Amino acid sequence: METDTKPRATAPAARMDPNTARRGMFVIQDGRNVAFTFFLLVFLFALWGFCNGMIDVMDKHFQYDLHMSLSQSS
Repeated sequence: METDTKPRATAPAARMDPNTARRGMFVIQDGRNVAFTFFLLVFLFALWGFCNGMIDVMDKHFQYDLHMSLSQSS
């Protein structure tokens, strides 16, 4: 029975620094946690998308309440 003596490629996780492997997803290399910033940006983009979707609905109501034509409201 032969044993394989060729060097095997190591997995990327095995070559990483042990301290890096334990760090969380939102911790950058200098140790700062950026989870709050990430979730703030996600929330703001979702809010921006919601407001953008409401423009058409609000425009129709403003036209009716302010007695404006379509060309005036645009």
